[in-house]
Formats: sequence, structure tokens, C-alpha cells
Amino acid sequence: MSEAAGFTSGVSQLITMIAQFVGSALLLFMSYSTLAIVNALTFLVAGLLYANIATNVKTTDHKQKLQTVNNQNFFVTLKSSLTQVKKANGLMTLPC
Repeated sequence: MSEAAGFTSGVSQLITMIAQFVGSALLLFMSYSTLAIVNALTFLVAGLLYANIATNVKTTDHKQKLQTVNNQNFFVTLKSSLTQVKKANGLMTLPC
């Protein structure tokens, strides 16, 4: 777990360093107004991507079947779940 946290931290720091380098290079070669236009265009592209994803999700939600709702008592559902877990092979065993 600590290796994953270290890897994530390292990648995050690397991305931050590269982003600062690219940002300063853009400031060096472009004017503030050009950078404002580039920034606006990137936000526009991100907004269009989110809108595209939202429309795709809405169309796929209508195609899915409605799921039935469990109207049983909580304890009846809990008992049923525990019996299913007990019947399943390997769930209640400890690795040796």
C-alpha cells in the first residue's frame, strides 16, 4: 500500500513540475491575450466533452431495464444474504 502511495505522490509531483515548466514556456512565447484564448478554448473543449458524455449517459439510461426494488424487511434480507454467503464456496475460509 505504501508503494502505491509513493508512486502516486511521485507521479503527481512529476506532473506538477512538467505543468509549471510548460506554463512558464507558454508565458515566455505567447502574450497574455493569446494565453487567455488558449485557456478559453481548453475550457470549451472540456465542456463539450462533458456535454457529449452527459447525452450518451442519458440515452443509455433509457435503454436499461428498470430494476425491481426489494420490499422485504431488513432482517429478512440480511438473513437471506448471510445464507447466500455461507453457501458460496471459499467466501468464509481463511487463506493459509
